[in-house]
Amino acid sequence: MPGLFSIAYADLRTRGLVTFLTVAAIALGTAVAVAAFTTNAAVEASLARAAQARVGNADLVVDAVDEGGFATSAVDAVRAIPGVSLVAPEVRTRVFYQAKGGRGFVAVRGIHPAPDARIHPYHLVAGRSLDAGDAHGVLVGASWAAANGVGAGDRVGLVTADGLAPFDVVG
Repeated sequence: MPGLFSIAYADLRTRGLVTFLTVAAIALGTAVAVAAFTTNAAVEASLARAAQARVGNADLVVDAVDEGGFATSAVDAVRAIPGVSLVAPEVRTRVFYQAKGGRGFVAVRGIHPAPDARIHPYHLVAGRSLDAGDAHGVLVGASWAAANGVGAGDRVGLVTADGLAPFDVVG
């Protein structure tokens, strides 16, 4: 009496096309499942990096509904809420820049250095962190600095309400 494997093998050989299509469908289904899981993992990792870049170590971010931002009194009111241990106001906008290696538009963030450093830990490649007295100091990303030929100690021009103003790259 033949074994079950040899009976199954003989049946599969007699139905070659059906066997091939079945194996192909299983392989294709497995490939689609693996691709879906890989894509989901990549998207989740990308969202986590974007969230970390946006909010850092903050538990809560309060955004203004218009570009005018919050009044200082609103920031003080948030700071006075029981349980709030740190408030780090910031302003985000796009401005025109002029640097040694080019010019164009760039996204900038205006921050208070001390509280912001506790929320957004920066990895400095060169230079130093911003200090409270750095009214015209900027930190730039390493890739942006390389693309525009600037480094710590150089100057970049940023358009402000008063026109093109020089800013010192501190890091």
